[in-house]
Amino acid sequence: MTGTDRTGGTAASLATNAPEISEHPRFLPTGNLWVSLSEISEEDGSVHSLGALVERALGLVEARGRSRRRRLIQPVLVVDGETVPLRALQWQREGHWLPHFTCACPSGVLEGWYCPPVDERGVVMRLAYTGQAGGPAEVVLGWSGRWGASSLTHLRAKPIQGEVRADDDPWTGSRVVSLTAGLPLLAIAWRGGDGVELATGSPTPRWAALRTETVAPGATLTCDLYIGVATERDGAATTSLHLRRRGFDALWDSTVAWLSDHALPVGDTRPELDDRINTNLFFNYFFAQGNCLDTGAPVMVTSRSPHYYVSAAFWSRDAYCWSFPALLLTDPARAREVLVASLAAAGPRVAGHALYLNGTSLYPGFELDQAAAPILAVGRYVLATGDRSVLDERAVLAALGRFGTMVEPWRHPDCDLYGTFLLPTDDPTEFPYVTTGNALVAAAFDALAGLTEQMEGDRGGPGGGFAAQQMAADHRRHAAAIRAAMAERLIIHGPQGDSWAWACDAEGNLEQRDEPPLSLRTLPYWGVGSVGDPVQQATRAWLHDVNRYHYEGRFAGAGAPHFPFPSGFDLANRLLDHDACDGDPLEQLIATPMDRGLACESWDADTGIVRTGAAMASMAGLLSWAAWEHLTGRRRWDEPPGVPPSLP
Repeated sequence: MTGTDRTGGTAASLATNAPEISEHPRFLPTGNLWVSLSEISEEDGSVHSLGALVERALGLVEARGRSRRRRLIQPVLVVDGETVPLRALQWQREGHWLPHFTCACPSGVLEGWYCPPVDERGVVMRLAYTGQAGGPAEVVLGWSGRWGASSLTHLRAKPIQGEVRADDDPWTGSRVVSLTAGLPLLAIAWRGGDGVELATGSPTPRWAALRTETVAPGATLTCDLYIGVATERDGAATTSLHLRRRGFDALWDSTVAWLSDHALPVGDTRPELDDRINTNLFFNYFFAQGNCLDTGAPVMVTSRSPHYYVSAAFWSRDAYCWSFPALLLTDPARAREVLVASLAAAGPRVAGHALYLNGTSLYPGFELDQAAAPILAVGRYVLATGDRSVLDERAVLAALGRFGTMVEPWRHPDCDLYGTFLLPTDDPTEFPYVTTGNALVAAAFDALAGLTEQMEGDRGGPGGGFAAQQMAADHRRHAAAIRAAMAERLIIHGPQGDSWAWACDAEGNLEQRDEPPLSLRTLPYWGVGSVGDPVQQATRAWLHDVNRYHYEGRFAGAGAPHFPFPSGFDLANRLLDHDACDGDPLEQLIATPMDRGLACESWDADTGIVRTGAAMASMAGLLSWAAWEHLTGRRRWDEPPGVPPSLP
């Protein structure tokens, strides 16, 4: 068949393309599973917002500062009565995740540390000022701030109204600022460390924790801050006291130890690669999932930062294909927990375009790749861990059992291809039978066959053994039939030879293009042919040499109408298929600035700076695990996991 390159028409007019970023945000995010600090200013160390996932609000609730001069949390340094402005901060991340700044001041050096302790519902911070010039100085050191606004994010952030009140709690020694909107939503308690005086008495939602001492040259003054978070004031106050009892040093050391234990042993001679992979690994871990503050439910989300343009919502593909493999590399026990919980919440809605935190529909629309994604995630988990007990979980059994009936209504009337309503870029299409979507469905049926056999083997009963074997064989035949239909119906004949088409319609008309979120590059990874096949070779040549959405430049790569710039997806795809058409993909991963070193949807071809999709936590997961696959030499998703050859 011949094909067309149709990208206009009704489907294109109904697309929701990624908004372009004109001003690059200058923030360093950090957080734990309970609390997110998505806006730590690179300029002055102030914290613009603090957020938490709240299930009854169906999204991310954030406290924000009032203005540029009145941030939520602001470092304070006063020397001999003169306020010292903080400029030219030098930043690094301890343990690839915890921000630490150094600031040279006229009379000394100020350092700051930000630590969201693992498994704690709060944040601790430390400032340390070391005098270096002149004689002794009177120093006021600490933190202040004001809760000036509140927001709630489902895809995009919206301001919310409610009562914000401040109270001093003599029982715990905390100052508490809380938001109530009918029911309490978010409360933050502030408590100082040794020698720190907490400002009290004001009914306005302000706070300050300051320490005043005479500091001699060479001496150091520290100020610790303990921030407890809950949905209501008593939980926040007692949490801040609990953090104070543990102390900054213990909380910092335990968090650094956790990060060290969970970092990937990249084993490469390039320390920049180790840092780039592990910083993104932890950004994915702490921002693409979390615990709901009100229920404790573990949830998976696109991002917990409002700087991503569709934040605080659940996408099956983003969760299970992009984020979950990285969670599995970081913490298999947690990966199991969020896998089971998210499948239970999403239920039969798992293939819907986007869901709220509790699994109800947010943005309707069936997506074929999202239907297959949970099956692949279960298969990955069992393959990586050997833990088949997950197959006894009710939510997992239900997901495996409903897959066939979920995709069946989308089957082509005349062949074993399956259609979709929305594409991997979440836009509608006139060509519903997408090549890579069908590759995922075939891989899911193969995974289902293996999981069926393992479940039957574990049960060991004679009654259902034959039926299970027949079911597994049927799944494998189904997978083979899909791949045969792909080879028959989705090959396009062009001047470069036979290559894969992107999709076809019900009449057999072919569309020749690509979408990097599920690129034709990935077909061998999902079990369709190999990189060396002539059809795949011709496809790769078309993607680089002919594709109108391939962009040349220092940071070259492929995009799509949805994001017309080189993309993180394309870089991940080249890592997976080991293609150096735009240079060594590992070197590009190191060199591309992206979003202050964190993954983003797309970037400028010449500068490498984010153009769409800042703070995209699921992309951070995709790039980190794709780089790991590249280092280990793993070519297919269902091969046994490996380690880089430079490691024992």
